[in-house]
Amino acid sequence: MKLSYILAVMITTVCIYALFYGLKNINIKEESKMNDNYFIIRYPKLYLDAGIVCLVGFLIFMLGFTFFSTQEPHVFYYIMISVLICISIYSIVETIKAKVVVHNNNITVYPIVGKPYSFSFEEITSVRRITTKGKTKFEWLIIKTSNKKKLKVEMGQLSYNRIKKRIKSDVDNKLLIGFQK
Repeated sequence: MKLSYILAVMITTVCIYALFYGLKNINIKEESKMNDNYFIIRYPKLYLDAGIVCLVGFLIFMLGFTFFSTQEPHVFYYIMISVLICISIYSIVETIKAKVVVHNNNITVYPIVGKPYSFSFEEITSVRRITTKGKTKFEWLIIKTSNKKKLKVEMGQLSYNRIKKRIKSDVDNKLLIGFQK
């Protein structure tokens, strides 16, 4: 049996599993009951949709070249396609699993892998606001806690402005770096 067929079947199996995982969770509801005391920080559903579309596209592209080309694709082709597929799968999994829930004074972080952990606004030891300069403005917050945990919140995530507002009001100004006074 050709090596390309074996690689295609292995990659396809992983892709189908990831595709069903993404499609099962495609109805992520954006919380309508969110307010300044309860909100969820996560990537928008668009990231999940883009991950699914890219995964299907790369899968079709790979299968097309594997079974319908006159020459057998090089192993480097499968490595390159696998990297692109992994990025798509990461986008799907991150959108579904990674989130931060802020409820009153408690912040609970649900990472992609590992156990969820919680901390309060009083446990924050520093918050660094980083912004890019140039045509495209982008910013993110790096939050460090007393128990050595680090959290990164990006501008593209839902409820970014809410967490920024809560940090400005609930964290001591001496601990804020990069915030305008």
